[in-house]
Amino acid sequence: MCAREYTAISAAASGCEEAISVGNVTKTFVQRQRENAGGGLLRGLLRPSKRVVTALDDVSFTIAAGEFAAYAGPNGAGKSTTMKLLAGMLRPESGEIWVLGMSPFRQRVPLMRRLGILFGNRSELWWDHPVSQSFVWKKTVWDIPEDVYQRNLDTVIQLLELGPLMKTFARELSLGQRMRADLGLMLLHGPELLLLDVNCRIA
Repeated sequence: MCAREYTAISAAASGCEEAISVGNVTKTFVQRQRENAGGGLLRGLLRPSKRVVTALDDVSFTIAAGEFAAYAGPNGAGKSTTMKLLAGMLRPESGEIWVLGMSPFRQRVPLMRRLGILFGNRSELWWDHPVSQSFVWKKTVWDIPEDVYQRNLDTVIQLLELGPLMKTFARELSLGQRMRADLGLMLLHGPELLLLDVNCRIA
């Protein structure tokens, strides 16, 4: 078995033909470098050297509404960086990004109401509360209408088989159970576009 990471992007029908448009996007990060001992340690404190890491280099792609796409690559290939750019969590150095016809970093709040994003190494569940409490919390904070909430709640409980888990504390869930609960939480507001940044194992 070898571990391989992938990112899934699923777009429901929306008002625009292209759910996602990424054009000539470049994103870099600056990493400070410093020695652990000797003269290099002192020099690093006074004048730390820097290393520029290019996460994305002139990347372009489009995903149509209703299309499903997988974004595969090894660690450090820029998959999570791409997801964060699409969600408006990061800004590119150059290029343009449009998601559901909106600019992620200029219109992040309205976009997030139409977007669902899940990072496999993070959880929005309240660790010391039952899963159901996290669901109620999202309904309240996101101001999800009661009819929409109940309809989506019934759907995710049935689809993801969450019934037996709703009264279970999040910290007591297995990894697979937690991922199902996080996915259900993400779907409660009825997002039009799903971004899934998770790991899988491929034989």
